[in-house]
Amino acid sequence: MSIVIAKIDTSGPTGRRILRNLKNHPKVAKLEYPIPEELEGEKLYTVQEAFADLRERVEQHYSKK
Repeated sequence: MSIVIAKIDTSGPTGRRILRNLKNHPKVAKLEYPIPEELEGEKLYTVQEAFADLRERVEQHYSKK
């Protein structure tokens, strides 16, 4: 298996089209998105972690009587 790393400028329509085409082939193309500089060093949550925390807060709020 050969691996190619490409940097695509998605600010224009051609770059966005190439990115869309890559997204259509998830078995072949694995996309990685860089973390913006302003978020580096911050605690980032996965979707599962965020919903688990939200679920706990809602259960605590509505279980009070």
